[in-house]
Amino acid sequence: MDFYLDSANLDEICSVSWFPIRGVTTNPTIVAKENRPFLSLMEELIDLKLPQIHAQVLADTTEEMVEEAKMLIRLSPGTIIPKIPVTPAGIHAIWRLAQDGYKITATGVFTVGQGLAAAKSGAQYIAPYINRIDQTGQSGVSMACELKAALETYNLPATILAASVKTLYQLKGLIEGGIQGITVQADFLNQVVYHPLTEQAVEGFTQDWLKTFALRTLDAPVKSRGKE
Repeated sequence: MDFYLDSANLDEICSVSWFPIRGVTTNPTIVAKENRPFLSLMEELIDLKLPQIHAQVLADTTEEMVEEAKMLIRLSPGTIIPKIPVTPAGIHAIWRLAQDGYKITATGVFTVGQGLAAAKSGAQYIAPYINRIDQTGQSGVSMACELKAALETYNLPATILAASVKTLYQLKGLIEGGIQGITVQADFLNQVVYHPLTEQAVEGFTQDWLKTFALRTLDAPVKSRGKE
């Protein structure tokens, strides 16, 4: 499973450099929070040398979506993957761009039908909104797993990028379902690796070490025990 960070904040992205993220995903809301010109922000994100940046178009017509997607790709070919919502205009834009060999992420996906339509149009990535689906009383995890099964049934090569994963329960279900990628916020990555028993085990190792050695270093001398 690949992890992506939902962020356009450079400090935040750098703060999780300890975690092997595949890249970042942005949308107009995420970018607007940074309160700075979009293109200069994108240049700095590109300079981070992340494998992928999924950046969303703002237009709402097919022609404009296609042009914005191509503009994004030109900023860093091979790194930036445009995100296009699965509106009728967006589905058409995805198809046109896919015909020219561009990789596209279909976003704003809430149903299996939307995801299937995007995949049939040639989207490389399909991004169902896991937490938002949960908020409607449905199960985002179940929807993502149903979509994965549909893609396999119809032999469509799209990758599911489960967006806005908020809980460890959601993560567990997506892992069990074999979902290929997820997008999360920075603080969630700490939850992924934290467990109180891990902390307890590490503390126990340290205490046992210090019973024998003078310092908490691998080259520490053994404590002098004096004469028996």
